[in-house]
Amino acid sequence: MSLPFTCLSSNKLNIKDCIMAGNSLGGMLCWEFSLLHQSLVKKLILIDSVGFVNQWSMPKPVLQAQNIVFRNLLKLWMPRFILEKHVKEVYADSSKVSSTILNRYYDLFIGERNHLAFIDFVKQEIKDNSHHLPNLKIPTLILWGRQDRWIPVRIASLFADAIPNSQLIIYENCGHVPMEEMTEETIRDVSEFLLVSQLKE
Repeated sequence: MSLPFTCLSSNKLNIKDCIMAGNSLGGMLCWEFSLLHQSLVKKLILIDSVGFVNQWSMPKPVLQAQNIVFRNLLKLWMPRFILEKHVKEVYADSSKVSSTILNRYYDLFIGERNHLAFIDFVKQEIKDNSHHLPNLKIPTLILWGRQDRWIPVRIASLFADAIPNSQLIIYENCGHVPMEEMTEETIRDVSEFLLVSQLKE
């Protein structure tokens, strides 16, 4: 099995064991890495993760960045109104998206040439390795917003059914980023998960 993206070797960071958590494309990187390093990853947290890409369309920013014309434009200029539109889409309640949140997203995306790293990241061919998920024996917490506009909630059930040692929590009135839109609930559920030594067998 090969990763769809290039992952930094844990040996370079001298990591002996870890807990991995990721949202969206970050979630895909986490479960792909965990499949290859099950002795290293002790627990896994997936938040509205990319997976089962043959059964749904990828998030809009990924599809846009895969378009060569838009990608070349993005290298030169990131229209703020496009980023604002995407940020409002990932919240179930767009009224929660403040100017502070929008500024943070924009600064993070533009700063340190992060937008160029994103382009390099998504222009690679994304190979769907979801059929390997039943081999993942690591305790896994799956968190999902029922109103996710980018990755439908039915994908959450596919993850839960595929990963043997998993627990699924679906948040009502929540979109693609539960850790932002329902921060307290996410912290509570993640904390409980980290304290429990075993989930379902």
